[in-house]
Amino acid sequence: MIKTKFINKLLDIFPQCCFFIVTFCVFMPCSLFLGNIDEFPIEFNKIIPVICLVSLLIFLSLVVIGMFFLRFCRKIYLNYAVFIFSCALGFYFQGNFLNPHFGELNGNAIDWSEYRVNGIISTVVWILCLILPQIFVFFNKVITIVVTKWGSYFAAAVQIATLIILAATTSKTVENDFVVTKNDQFQLSENNNIIVFIVDTLDAAWFDDVILENKAYDGNLEDFTYFDNAVSGGAPTVLGIPLILTGKAYDTMVTLDEYYKNAYGNSNLFRDLQRNNFDVRLYTSYSYLNGIDKENINNIEEGQEYKITSYKGFSEYLYKLVSFYAMPQMLKQYFWIYSDDFSDFISITEKDVEMYNVDDPQFYMDFMNSGIEKENGRNVFAMYHLRGVHAPYTMNEKCEFVDTTETSRDQQLKGSMKIVFEFISKMKEIGIYDNSTIIIAADHGGIQLYQNPAVLIKQRGVSQEFCKNSNPVTFENLYASIASSFLENYSQYGKDLFDVNSEKVQRLHTASHILGEAYFPDNEIVEANNYARFLIPDDAKDIDGVEVYDSGAKNIIAYKMGEVLRCTTEEAWFEQIKTGMVKDASDAGCRILGNSFEVTFELSDYHNKDLVFHFEYENVYNNSQNVELYVNEDLIDNGICSQANTDKSMSFEIPKEYADNHKIDIRLEFPGAVRPSDLNSESADHRKLSINLVSMELSEKK
Repeated sequence: MIKTKFINKLLDIFPQCCFFIVTFCVFMPCSLFLGNIDEFPIEFNKIIPVICLVSLLIFLSLVVIGMFFLRFCRKIYLNYAVFIFSCALGFYFQGNFLNPHFGELNGNAIDWSEYRVNGIISTVVWILCLILPQIFVFFNKVITIVVTKWGSYFAAAVQIATLIILAATTSKTVENDFVVTKNDQFQLSENNNIIVFIVDTLDAAWFDDVILENKAYDGNLEDFTYFDNAVSGGAPTVLGIPLILTGKAYDTMVTLDEYYKNAYGNSNLFRDLQRNNFDVRLYTSYSYLNGIDKENINNIEEGQEYKITSYKGFSEYLYKLVSFYAMPQMLKQYFWIYSDDFSDFISITEKDVEMYNVDDPQFYMDFMNSGIEKENGRNVFAMYHLRGVHAPYTMNEKCEFVDTTETSRDQQLKGSMKIVFEFISKMKEIGIYDNSTIIIAADHGGIQLYQNPAVLIKQRGVSQEFCKNSNPVTFENLYASIASSFLENYSQYGKDLFDVNSEKVQRLHTASHILGEAYFPDNEIVEANNYARFLIPDDAKDIDGVEVYDSGAKNIIAYKMGEVLRCTTEEAWFEQIKTGMVKDASDAGCRILGNSFEVTFELSDYHNKDLVFHFEYENVYNNSQNVELYVNEDLIDNGICSQANTDKSMSFEIPKEYADNHKIDIRLEFPGAVRPSDLNSESADHRKLSINLVSMELSEKK
């Protein structure tokens, strides 16, 4: 009888334990995994044993503690049951409603001072969750028991139902049936090599300060050209690597999965390399190669399956991640992790295949043990992705793995460059340096929007002093440079790095939301998207000159021939203007933002004749602005808008062939657009402006 009462009493904490276990041990880890399923090479079913084991251990711990209170401190047994409920409720509120947007756990330290308000709110909610139920116990035990019991069952049931739906509707978009191996990692050709070192997060400014300004590195970069004004075009690494390998930048209007498959699917680089007798080896993470032509990559093994190699280590990091999201704001800093650390506990099932991990100390150790093997066979294209300057900083300048307290960003940078320089030195020693093209590049920068990576290249057979080139290059040009290093005719790849001159070009850079919101916190495009595109100025380091680019909005106007369109918000047609203007109700027109303004006219009442495009303007910034008229991307004519002109209007003739389908795209380019703040130091207007556009008109030539 006493035993039965004891068991029944013990069952009183079962509902609260269920709520706790389901919330912390089951729902949170599973939802975090499923929400980031493409970040893990393993399948969801591989973590179920971890979930079950941890759930069982914590459940038994809660029961054992309950037994202790029942036997020795029965008076506070109910308080213990309510405490379990309170903790589970706190986890539930914190995980679902109270966490701020931390962005990716990419190794960069979090500035916790930015989340003080969140910390205050979190603390208040947790205090209420912990104290209020205890107060209710004091005043009415029976009602409290009923509420916590059925409240626990209800909350647990809701989470389980949500998890079932989430698991049923979530699937991987990244292929995980192959592995990037270490095969022939240090085997190069004595005839022709193209070596690409991707030093992760190596910003041009850091390279300048730590490497170029240090005389200890004099001579290491002999024969190299340093492109210090490069724009990567995509950040973070998930955008940078495919851009380098395909020359295609991410279009924010499509999913990452679509981008990868389209970019790799439409690139001929690897096929052209193979046709020119190159072995192609890409030493990077498999996740950056989703959709790649695996048949043409020599160090990829297909038909592989990933597994957890250390359940202890994986479990520890998984529940540290759970605690990061579940715990009160003030405790989160103690549970911060770097998401890539999970890779330390994951490998492939086949023991004979050695998987490549982006691990600089391991890379250096492998290199020192094996050296470089010279083969008189096929040519070699090899891309080595190094951890580089990516946080957290866990390597010193000697390429040794150390605690974050024992190193720094600059020391880790020196360590990565030590790898690169010793690798190059070994190539010289065995006589294959002169016959090799060597590229040293970051996958993106490391400050601001990550737009300015270090990019260096040594061309095959070229001997020169180290030099700088500040022309406005991009990763599209870097991609073409890979092609130009082995193809005589590389025109299909575009201009290579050395083909670009000092002329101004439009350079776009795509950056993640967390990077964009730091500089454009109130911009609707940045706020509404995971990634946004930015127009980068002539000087890639000039963050003040960066503008948000709207790649989705277009100005499409249903237009009746001969109609004068006045640029003011008072006109109904002006609602069709979505981008490129500062909308205003003034009769003086609306300011054109940036260097260009583009509009598509869908023509009605058109009789297949030559056209005249006429526009009026006011308020010419900097007194004079050159204007270029592009029609359907062709340059038609140019002229000058001058503040001194009495007649502030211009007309351009357009051949009828450009409006064959009764549709015509017109773009006005203003290369000399300026910021009012540059003209007047007291001005707070940092936008780039050219003219006020007062009106537009398209008419048939008489």
